[in-house]
Amino acid sequence: MKVYTKTTIGTDIPMENSSRASYLLIFPIACVLPILTACSSAEAKKSRHLERAERYVQEEKFREAIIEYMNALQISPEDAQANYKLGLAHLKIGDLANLRHAFATLNKSVEIDPNITDAHLKIGMLYLLSKEYDKAIEKSEMVLKKEPQNVEGYILRGNGLAGLKQYDQAIAEVKKAIELDPKRVRTHLNLAAIYLMKKDMAAAKRAYQNALKVDEKSIEAHLALASFYRFAGKQEEVEEILSKTIELDPSNISLRLNLASFYLSSAKSEKAEDELLKATKIDPNDTNAWVALGDFYLISGKRDLAIQQYKRAIEIQSDALLPRKKLVEIYLTSKQLEEANQYISEILKQRPSDVEGMLLQGRWCLAKNQVNEAVTLLQKVVNQAPDLAAGHYYLGLTYATRKDLQQAKNELSEALRISPNYVEARLALASIHLNLGDPVLAREEASKVLALQPNNVLAHLHLADAALRQKDFGKAIESYQQVIALNPKLTVSYVRLGQIYRAQKKIKEAQEQFEKALSINPDQADALAQVAALYLEKGEADQALKRCESQLKLASNPAPIHQIIGQIHHFKKDFSRAEESYKKAIETDPNLLSAYMALGGLYIQNKSFDQAIQQYEGVKKMSPKALAPYMLLGTIYDQLQDYEKAKVEYEQALKIDPKFAPAANNLAWLYSEQGGNIDVALSLAETAREKLPDEPAIADTLGWIYYKKNAYLKAISLLKESTEKLGENSVVRYHLGMAYYKNGDKDQAKRELEASLKLNQSYPGAEEAQKVLQELNTKN
Repeated sequence: MKVYTKTTIGTDIPMENSSRASYLLIFPIACVLPILTACSSAEAKKSRHLERAERYVQEEKFREAIIEYMNALQISPEDAQANYKLGLAHLKIGDLANLRHAFATLNKSVEIDPNITDAHLKIGMLYLLSKEYDKAIEKSEMVLKKEPQNVEGYILRGNGLAGLKQYDQAIAEVKKAIELDPKRVRTHLNLAAIYLMKKDMAAAKRAYQNALKVDEKSIEAHLALASFYRFAGKQEEVEEILSKTIELDPSNISLRLNLASFYLSSAKSEKAEDELLKATKIDPNDTNAWVALGDFYLISGKRDLAIQQYKRAIEIQSDALLPRKKLVEIYLTSKQLEEANQYISEILKQRPSDVEGMLLQGRWCLAKNQVNEAVTLLQKVVNQAPDLAAGHYYLGLTYATRKDLQQAKNELSEALRISPNYVEARLALASIHLNLGDPVLAREEASKVLALQPNNVLAHLHLADAALRQKDFGKAIESYQQVIALNPKLTVSYVRLGQIYRAQKKIKEAQEQFEKALSINPDQADALAQVAALYLEKGEADQALKRCESQLKLASNPAPIHQIIGQIHHFKKDFSRAEESYKKAIETDPNLLSAYMALGGLYIQNKSFDQAIQQYEGVKKMSPKALAPYMLLGTIYDQLQDYEKAKVEYEQALKIDPKFAPAANNLAWLYSEQGGNIDVALSLAETAREKLPDEPAIADTLGWIYYKKNAYLKAISLLKESTEKLGENSVVRYHLGMAYYKNGDKDQAKRELEASLKLNQSYPGAEEAQKVLQELNTKN
């Protein structure tokens, strides 16, 4: 006889199989329980993350909320609402990086759940911000198809049409929104803004007034109307309305800051300061007021007071980033790099991926001549924030410092694409065009700056330099005179005017300009060298010496003047006094490479090598850590073509000071010319360049090394810089000519090589120059 039992689902199972049946029932349950427990645990964990995120949103701690939403999405990536709310949190922060994240997460939310209407609207708003008006309109139409009464949908479509300059249609759409919800103040303000775009001032004013009829206490409507009056130039009305907003909400700090900003722009500094001080008293723990007060003092030229306010803000809120960034800006501008680095470290310790913090750190590295580190940091900045114009600008400056002029040009052009009125970027681009030998484009960029800022000194200077390159002397003189009118203390304009007059044989006018430069800046060695040259041309060497010796009494940096005096004695063939002056120059400034070269040239001419070697070996024994004797011995052995001994002396100097630029430069040259490691040569030349960025001999060395590495654009940039200061040096002109030749610029190559041979037909490389010229002439 069989006995039966019942399962929970009413199926009869024979008792004889009850053990197996029990096993079959228990086994699935045993398997499912861990899964259910794990799911339950994951869901609970996700819920906790979401709860914390919502709490952070309520507390307006949006960065913390983002972290919690992301934690929740790691557990459940396909949660449409979590993606949507993450997008909203990114929008609340609102910087470029977060707007991009918002766009991605909001799109993800509607891919998962197309019925999240607000997500579509927010995506449409982001399309408006990126000026993709057609796509914004598409989003609005998608919303309105599902919800024909959606007010935000009509507003979005209206704004998209306004972006396309279809103003009448845009106005009609926003009016539909007002019909649906006539009590919504912001829609009336939106309508007013479109009327402004259409330049219908009367209709705009009516729309603002209608907004106030809807809510006469609306702060937003009052501020919008104040902006309208400000645009219309009605200052009294602006002041009245901004004052009214404070009456409506006396404890609102932002409103006092608005009024202070208006007073500052109206040149009412005392009233501006008064409002800012009142703002700090409303809530002494509100850092915004102290930062605004610091900004006011900074604009007013009261730097120390500005620093005090920013530091006060940090005392109030120890983790505040904005005042720290303001302090870094001040310290970078004033080259207080240690102080700047302190605050940069604090910013990045608190928020390692902060784009502005990384940008400041990149600028700091650039200021410290840590060029490669700056490039790495700034590349990271533009990768994370590709629409940040300042990131591209500073990366462009860094490439320019490294003489990667094409990359510099690309980055500066990108900065200007993002922000066409970025004056600093346009000026830097003008400078790049000058360095690349394109004065036409340089003039074009300078002219664009002057259209925005007619009194921009640097723009006039670039315009003048470009005209000078084009031999448009009339325009160059006019522009240099304009620079002088705007900034009479900028001596470079006097020097260049003097050079033009000298080239035109207007000797009296030339000397007047050089002397003006020296009266303003007694250390203007270029001007003094020109004055001395004018005396020598007239055969008045003693007058040249007298003039230089009188300048010694005025100058704070006598080394270049001692060198010029040495050159005059050298010209007079008074070699002992020339040697004495060159030594004084080196003693005063051990980094003055041109003085070593001049002294080495003197020894070659006199053939007094043994005496000099003996003397400097004695100095080494007496002062083994002194750099000058090693450098001078290296220079002498160099001139004797005893390159191995020269290398030993330069290497010894670099053991004492690894950053000693003259030795690094000369050793780099020997490595590049005498079969050494070209990469080691490059490293040494870059070290020299970092220490002495304005030394033309180092620019020549580095340029020639880049030539040998087939980096012809970099080479041309550096060699042009060297040629501008050493134009009478045949080897430098030869180097530039060869770089042009290899880069395919045959006309420029021919010009430079011919100039080099005209100066000297027996320099090292003259034979190659003649062969290349013969080839170029044959092809022509």
